[in-house]
This record gives sequence, C-alpha cells and structure tokens, in this order.
Amino acid sequence: MSISCEIDFERNPLKVIHSGQQLRGIVSLKFKKQKKVCGIYIRLYGGAYASWTEFDLLNFGCDRIFCYDYTKTYTVKEEHFNERAYFLGDDSGVCVGSQRLKKSPLIFKMSPGVHSYTFDCTLPSTLPTSVEGKHGHIKYLTCVVVDVLHSEKRVFQQPFTVIKPIDLNAEPEFRNPIIAKLTTDDMQIFVLVPVCGYTPGQVINLEIDVNNKSKRSITEFGIELVREIVYSKSAKSNHHKVERVSIVKTKTRGCEKYQSEIIAANIPLPSIPPTDLTTNPILKISYFMRVVGFVNSVFFRNDNPKLEFPITIGSRPIQDDSPYSNWNNGRIPFDQHDLNKERFIYEETLRRYGAIGSNFRPTYPVFKRETSYSIQN
Repeated sequence: MSISCEIDFERNPLKVIHSGQQLRGIVSLKFKKQKKVCGIYIRLYGGAYASWTEFDLLNFGCDRIFCYDYTKTYTVKEEHFNERAYFLGDDSGVCVGSQRLKKSPLIFKMSPGVHSYTFDCTLPSTLPTSVEGKHGHIKYLTCVVVDVLHSEKRVFQQPFTVIKPIDLNAEPEFRNPIIAKLTTDDMQIFVLVPVCGYTPGQVINLEIDVNNKSKRSITEFGIELVREIVYSKSAKSNHHKVERVSIVKTKTRGCEKYQSEIIAANIPLPSIPPTDLTTNPILKISYFMRVVGFVNSVFFRNDNPKLEFPITIGSRPIQDDSPYSNWNNGRIPFDQHDLNKERFIYEETLRRYGAIGSNFRPTYPVFKRETSYSIQN
C-alpha cells in the first residue's frame, strides 16, 4: 500500500488501559509517494454489541411442537464513547471520491516519508471491561482515517483493552468464606472456599467435606468454574440469551459408601474478565462454581449430588498479611515496570470469539503471588 500506519500507546505496548485513565499515543503515517489529502483524523470509540436468535414454541392441543421455521433474531448495540480529533483539516469539508461535500476543504500535500502525530484522550470512568463472547462483545478501537483527495479513505484500526477496576478490598463481604451445603437422608457434602473473591492468576483452594452414609460410592468429584454472560435487548426486556462457558475443569478422588472424606482441590484462574453485573445493560458477566459427585451406580446415574455457588472475579486481589500485601501502594498498575515489580503480568484471554479474520483477544492482569487464602500448590 502507498500509505502505512502504526499506532503506539505511550508506555503501554500491550495496549491495556483502565477506565478513567488518560490514553496517550503517537500515530506514524508513512507515505511512499506524495499524496494530496483533505484531512487526517483519529477516532477512539467503543461499545457493546449482541445478536442472538430465538425459536418460537407453538402449541397444538396437548402436544408441543418446536417450529424451527419461525425464528426471530435480536440485535442490539450501545455506544459507550466516541471521540474524534483532527491532525490535519477539520470536519467542515469532506472529500468523497471526486465529490466535495459542504464547503471546499483545504488540500494538504503529504511528502514521501513518515509523518507523526500525538493524541491523548481521557476515558470515561464508567467504561465496562472489554469482553468477547459467542453472541456479543464489548470492544474498543483506535481508528486513524486519511481522507485522500479523489480516492477512497484509508482507514487503519487498532483494538485495545479497557479494564474497569474491581477492587476486592472495597467490599468487606468479599473476605467472607463460602460454605455450600448439600444434605440428604444418607449423605452430607460441604464445600468450603476461603474467600468470596479472587483475581486471575490466583488459585482457589477448595475443600470438600463428605459424609457418605449411603449404599452408593462416589467415584470422583468434578469441579468446574463457569462463566455466565447474559445478553439482553434492554435493561427491562424479557428477551435475553444466556451463555455459559466452562473456564476451568478438574477432578478429584471420591468417597466410598459408608465413609467420610476431606478432599482438597486447587483451581488456578486463567486470564478472564472481571465480574460485571451493573455497568452495561446489554452484556452482564458473572461466574459460579459447580461441584458434582459422580455416583457409581447403574440406577442412580441421573442422581449425582451437585452444588453450585457464585464467586466474584476482580482485578485487584484481597490484601492480607503476606509480604506483598501493599499492592502497589494503592496505585493502579499501568506500565511494564510496575508489572514486573508487583509480580503480575498482562495475558491475553485463552478464548477468542471475535469476527472471522480477527485475531484480537482482550488482555487482563494475571497476579503471580501467594496469599494466606490462595496458595499455589
């Protein structure tokens, strides 16, 4: 191409920024030969998008028949912010092919070589975290537009990740332990988790206390962290789509009949977005743990004991008396120097659900430190 573009963020090669922070950067445009342009501008924008299909249910007397020929697709968008700044020219005159709209714009002759421009923008503090799902996303883009005279516009895009900080120290209830219980006539199962909130990179140290007085042996326990995204047409709409994705799975030993066991399990958390049920009405994200005991019986295969309970994923871990409890002195980490010093890194999420041909995956902070409630063993 006769024009190429590089978009760099200041002291931020990973292009990750927290909502409410100032985004600074530099745009480098390289022209291989002289070009006449009407203007050059940068646009920073982002928003939520969701699309899903619902099948209708028809009733004929006492019979119910699913009619897959009649479907309805719901598509909803919400813009979170949209900023534009001109490096050259303004929006008073616009070139479209050989046409000039509004008043005649200025014409700029761009000589061969590299032309650099700086930009800065303060992001709204209410921006939700970037996330990619099967049926929608929250996405942010930096877009540079070169409005070439008598030609098509040249558009260059660079996605970036926004993180809405979720400080698990802000609410005392996140420090409370989780105790989930399942009791029947012949079996008691308690699942214990030290605290209610964790961050990516930490390990959930889970304990299963089983008193099996039944005639059935539990061959093994399956433990699973599940991410749930609820897509909604609007905040008050009854039309919604629920998406559940297994993030981490593991298995432990079980418990023989007429026996008691205390079973420990460790669930390492990968790079995942934090819980957010309030910022965006279109896309709400939460997590829950699922613990299932698999019964060794031909007659009770559909009667496996199961417990489910919610757990919160944040972006700042709960502090305790560990050597690293003074987490960055209260500052939100931003550059690579802070990352190395505070024992955490940014990692791309493992899953990608973006558009075909898109390799973008959001990036989240992953903490590399132990605490009294999260031991990495």
